[in-house]
Amino acid sequence: MKVLVLTAVTVLFSVVSAIPLFKSCDGLSNVKTAKVIGCSVAPCTLKRGSNATFQVDFTAVEAATALKAVVHGIIGGVPLPFNPPNTNGCVNSGIACPVVVGKSYSYVNTIPVLTSYPKLRLVVKYELKNESDKTVFCVEVPAQIQ
Repeated sequence: MKVLVLTAVTVLFSVVSAIPLFKSCDGLSNVKTAKVIGCSVAPCTLKRGSNATFQVDFTAVEAATALKAVVHGIIGGVPLPFNPPNTNGCVNSGIACPVVVGKSYSYVNTIPVLTSYPKLRLVVKYELKNESDKTVFCVEVPAQIQ
């Protein structure tokens, strides 16, 4: 019986730890890492009444003179738009525009997790788009609001 319980716990741990912290989206594969600072296990817990800081390290596949953050919370397969306080990807983000194709960048943005948000699981789809509305990076991060 102990062996059965130990096996079940090991399998469960393997399944839980196998959830990636992020996945690339929109057909792009230029993201090296993406994370919510302080999160090491998916889904990342976003605590209401606090801030969530997203960091994405990527190599530019599109040039840009301007960048705009586009964020959606995907709940039950439905993307709901979210407007972070700082949508300008060239200001206070770790990136100085213009963005050059082939160069590596580290983007950072902090988003408030409001106390009015319901407690639920979702996927945060985070995109950075250039002035022509072309996607510079796209990541999806599994999360839960607590």
